[in-house]
Amino acid sequence: KMDFKKFKKFLIPEEKIAGIEVDDTRLACVYLIEKDGKTFIKQQIEISLPKGIIEDGEVKDKKNFILHLNKLLAELFKKKVKKDLPAVLSLPSQKIYSQLFDFPDRINYEALEESMGLTIGFSLPLSVNESYLDWEIINEEEKKIYLSSVKKDIIDGFIESFGEKAFLPIVCETHLMSLNRAISLREKEPFCGVLVDKEGIEMAISKEGKIRFENTIFWAAHRRREIRDPQVAEFPREGKNELTLEEKKKILTNEIWRTINFYQTDNKDNAKIGKIYLIGELLELSEFKDYLDSHLSIAPELKIDVIIPEIIFGKLEKKKMEKKEKKTKERNRLEKAQENLDKLLSQQTEIEKTTNKLIGEEGLIGKEIKTLKEKEKLIKSRDEKKKLVEQRWALEKKRKEMEEKKWELEKERTKIEPKVKKAQKLYGKTKKESSPEIIGKELNPVRDLSLNGVKDNRFLIGIGAALRGFIPHDKDNFISLLPIGTEERYFHSKVSSIFNFVNSWFILMSIIFVSLFGGTYFLLSYISQNTEKQLSDLKALPVGEELQKIEKTAIEFNKNIDLMENLSKEVSPWSKLLEELKNKKINGITYIKLTAISIKDKISLEGLAGTRSQLLSFKENLMASQILTEIELPLKFVEEKENIFFTISFRVK
Repeated sequence: KMDFKKFKKFLIPEEKIAGIEVDDTRLACVYLIEKDGKTFIKQQIEISLPKGIIEDGEVKDKKNFILHLNKLLAELFKKKVKKDLPAVLSLPSQKIYSQLFDFPDRINYEALEESMGLTIGFSLPLSVNESYLDWEIINEEEKKIYLSSVKKDIIDGFIESFGEKAFLPIVCETHLMSLNRAISLREKEPFCGVLVDKEGIEMAISKEGKIRFENTIFWAAHRRREIRDPQVAEFPREGKNELTLEEKKKILTNEIWRTINFYQTDNKDNAKIGKIYLIGELLELSEFKDYLDSHLSIAPELKIDVIIPEIIFGKLEKKKMEKKEKKTKERNRLEKAQENLDKLLSQQTEIEKTTNKLIGEEGLIGKEIKTLKEKEKLIKSRDEKKKLVEQRWALEKKRKEMEEKKWELEKERTKIEPKVKKAQKLYGKTKKESSPEIIGKELNPVRDLSLNGVKDNRFLIGIGAALRGFIPHDKDNFISLLPIGTEERYFHSKVSSIFNFVNSWFILMSIIFVSLFGGTYFLLSYISQNTEKQLSDLKALPVGEELQKIEKTAIEFNKNIDLMENLSKEVSPWSKLLEELKNKKINGITYIKLTAISIKDKISLEGLAGTRSQLLSFKENLMASQILTEIELPLKFVEEKENIFFTISFRVK
C-alpha cells in the first residue's frame, strides 16, 4: 500500500526559511526547515560587521555588505547554494517610525479602514510617496491599530543587496516584532521586552501576543543631559561622546520603570506587567541585571525558554546539572528573618490599602467635577458660575494632591517589594528544581535555550523572524515593510521550484523504466517534454502580462490627455482644501470620509465628534475659514450629546 504522505514529501520539496537579523555590528541568521509538519532549527550563524557598513539600521557600504552576505551563504551551504532562499528580515528601529492609534468604540470596520487612510495623511512624519508603510489591527474590539513606516531608500538598500545573492526577502519587520513573536510562544502573560545594544534601548510592552506600547531610547540622546531623576545629579563624563556604565544603568532603570508605569496606568489599555526580559550581550546584561534587581520591583530575566515543536539545537552543548543550594539556618536566625518578612508584608499590605482608598476617592472627585461642569453649562448667572468654577478648581487641586500622594506610595512600594522578594528567597521554603533536559537527537517538544557557553540571547530575534515564514499566507496580517509585489515573486518562485522538481523526477523515473521496459521510455519522455513546455510557459507568463499592461496603458494614455490636463489644474485647489481641513481640525473630531464631484461643486465631509460642543466649535472654525463658504450642518446632528456621527457640507471660494 502506497503511503500518500511519503509520496507527497518526496514530490514536494520541504520549505526552508531563514530569519536574518541585521544591526550596525552584526549579521545573524537562524535557518529553519520544516519536515513532517514539524519545525527544526538547522543552523544558527553570526557574522560581525565592520564599522561603517551599516549605520543606524541603513546600508552605507553596499559592496562590503554583499561580501559579508557571501560569507553568510558559505557558512549556511557548504556545497551548493540554494537559489531564492526565502528570508524574513528583522531590522533595528532607529529609522522606522511606529505608532499605535486608538479609534472610538462605535466606529465599524469599514469606517475604521477609511479613517486610518485619512489619518495616515495627517499623522505621518514621513511623506507617503517616499516611504513604505503598513498597519495591522491589534484588537478589533478595542479599535487599536499599530502602524509602521520607513523611507523607501532604507528598505531598497537591503532588497538590492540581498537580491545580489541567493536570498529572497519575503517579509521585513523590526527587532521588537521578532522578539515579541519568539517570547510569546511561551509567555502568555503581559511582559516587557527590553533590547539593549551599543546604540540604545528598544522596549515593548506585549499583551496577548501583540505589541501594545513601545519606546526607543538612544544613548546619544542622554549625552550632555541630566537624567529625569531628582536624586541623580548630572553624571561625570569619561569622554565627550560616551556614557559611563553607571550612567547607562540609571538610564535603563529609569526608562523601564517609566514605560511600565505609563502602560499600567493607561485609561484605555493597561495590564499588570509581571516579567521583564533583557535581550543583548550577556556579559553587559549581567551587570545591568544586578543593578535592576535592587532598583525595580520586578527582577529582569536573561534566560528565556522558547517552545518550538521538535527543535534540534546542533551547536548547543549539553546542559550541566545545577547544584542544589544548601539551606541550613539556625533557629533564632530563621525566626528573626520571619519577623522581618512579616513586617515587610504588613507594610506592603498597608500601602496597597491606602492606594486603593485613594483611587476610590479620586473616582468620586472625578464624578463631582463632571457634575460641576454640567451645572456650569446650565447656569447663566455670572456669580453662581464663578462659585462653581472655584469649587471645581478646589476639587482639581485635591485630585492633584492625591495623584502626588499615590506617586509617593508607588515609590515606597517599589523600594519595599525587592526587600520582600529577597527575604522570601533567602528564608522561605525552597522548591526542588527539576533537572534540565539533555539536548540530543530524541527530544520532547519543549526546549530550554541554555545560556551556557552562549555570549548573548539575541538569536531570539532570528528565531522570531524565521517563525513568521511559517505563518499561512491567509493568516499573516502582520506588518511588513517591503514593497508591494514581493510576496507574488515568492509565490512564483515556489511554483517554479515545484515544477523544476517534478520535471527532474520524471526524467529520473524515465531512465529507470527505460532500463526495465524499453517501450515505456517514449511515453515518459513525452510526459517530460510536456512538463518542460508547461514550465517554460509559466516562466514566460509574467513577461506577457507586463507587455499587455504596457500596451493597454499606452492606448489609454492618448485618450486621457485632456482629462489629465483638467485634473492638473485642480491639484492646487485640492491641496489648499486639505491643508485648510488639517488646520481647522480640533481635538475630539475624527475625519471619516470626504466626498466631492469636483472642486467647484458642493463638498461633503463625514466625521465623528466626541461631544456636541466639540462639533459646534469645529463648525465655527470652518465658518472662520478664508477659503470655505456655504457651511451647513443639519440640526439633527446637534441633538445628540456624545459620539456624534455627522455630515457637514461647504463650498470652496
